[in-house]
Amino acid sequence: SLLVTLLIGGTFYLKWKHSYWSRRGVPYMEPEFFYGNFKNASLGKMVPGEVVVKAYYEFKNIGAKYGGIYFAYNPIWIPVDTVLIKQLLQKDYWNFSGRGNFYQHKNDILTNHLAFSEGAGWKSLRTKLSPAFSSGKVKYMFHIIDQVGDRAENLVADLFKRKQPLNIKEVQSCFSMDVVASCAFGIDSNSLNDPNNELRQYSKTLLGGSFLTRLLEHLVNWDVLHFFGHSGIGRAATNFFVGLISDMISYRDENNIVRQDFLQLMLNLRKKENAVDSNKQNVLARDEVISNSFLLFAAGSGTVSSNMSFLMYELARHPDIQDKVRREIWEVCKHDPEYKVTYEDLSKLKYCDMIINETLRVHTTVTEVRRKCTSDYQVPGTNLTIKKGTFVLIPIWALHNDPEYYENPKEFNPENFSEENKADRKNVPFFPFGEGIRSCIGMRFALVQMKLAMV
Repeated sequence: SLLVTLLIGGTFYLKWKHSYWSRRGVPYMEPEFFYGNFKNASLGKMVPGEVVVKAYYEFKNIGAKYGGIYFAYNPIWIPVDTVLIKQLLQKDYWNFSGRGNFYQHKNDILTNHLAFSEGAGWKSLRTKLSPAFSSGKVKYMFHIIDQVGDRAENLVADLFKRKQPLNIKEVQSCFSMDVVASCAFGIDSNSLNDPNNELRQYSKTLLGGSFLTRLLEHLVNWDVLHFFGHSGIGRAATNFFVGLISDMISYRDENNIVRQDFLQLMLNLRKKENAVDSNKQNVLARDEVISNSFLLFAAGSGTVSSNMSFLMYELARHPDIQDKVRREIWEVCKHDPEYKVTYEDLSKLKYCDMIINETLRVHTTVTEVRRKCTSDYQVPGTNLTIKKGTFVLIPIWALHNDPEYYENPKEFNPENFSEENKADRKNVPFFPFGEGIRSCIGMRFALVQMKLAMV
């Protein structure tokens, strides 16, 4: 009888958990037992981002400015009104400054980086790292990207000469790997010529586990998971990357080596610790250098290569666009006998910018931006209060592909980002790197890498 009582009580409790949004008068998608709204995602029938897109249109079609869904039994708030979204990410950003990451533990060095940090810790780390990602510092590393670009160009030319097939996705992946490995770790991974090297093999393990694994990480306390040996990155990959970066730091320290890359910029901040007049707020600890070097590598080698593969795909589909951008490159780079592009030339390639932006819109790789409410927030013009700790998803992919904002959204049209069209659509959403204070700190670096790869 006790077991029956517990089962009945547990069932009512779980049903009560799934009534969170209805009790607050918020439109919601009907959840299913245990899974919430992510059953099909957990069974591999759709990707999680499709759930968010479905919710976006379900709420928008009934005229709602927001709505609610459930990740298992955890309520998630989804704003769909663009004015409200911009207010959350810009004016009221501090109420939503948390990321709400599911897979992080204080003893996992590689997950304690800027992207997963929150609160005062995030603010301090962002302040320390921001100078390293300024336009001046990105220019500082242009020669590294350019050298890898020459290597990729030679590889493609050789394959063409020998009439061999070209796997553009593989080439872009190796190109990005070589660029970020050099800038983040200070090593030449040479993936373009040796695509099966150890670094690349370990990088493939960073794509994450199954959706059910992520669900488990969200439902079970991380201290418990860590006790049983579970890691957000994986033990083998953690040991490899921590060892690799630690060895590079020690090698530079012992041999007084200085190199123009992100690792060096972070090491310079670490060395301030011993200066008499150092500002402790601008000092990076060794573990912070390791974790944020890893962040640059993980983000840069995956997302950028995917974006570049989509870009090349669209250029192949649209020869007219390809011809137009080629003419622009020739015109801008005609100062050099070999048409070599300089860092200063990149800012003049406006049509290249339009192509990149349209690629990021049509093929949005980050389908939603995740935030966590860090203090109770009353939604403007309503009686609804979003409670501290509530997860929020900004439906980026849905916004980028909404016909209300982009005519024929499935059509690849760089003119969407001409100066004239942008001026007519000042309030049209476009958040490929997020928005507000928690937008991607490496945006400049990623855009330079993409533009140079296209050239």
